[in-house]
Amino acid sequence: MSNVKYDKRIYKLKAVKAAVKDYKEFADFQISTSGNEIIVDIANIDYEAEDVFLDEFGNYVIHKMGMKI
Repeated sequence: MSNVKYDKRIYKLKAVKAAVKDYKEFADFQISTSGNEIIVDIANIDYEAEDVFLDEFGNYVIHKMGMKI
């Protein structure tokens, strides 16, 4: 399992949730918050290169930040 942390002062929880919804076919996600962090636990990644998947997911969260969701 991997986890990615996002600073709530920069990232919107709504954008993280939207990205998780769009990526749900590729892995299992669990979102939690702690202090100023949004924590996304990611397991069962159905993608050959896990580090590439994590980078792409992070980029997609940034993309979602710019959208009206």
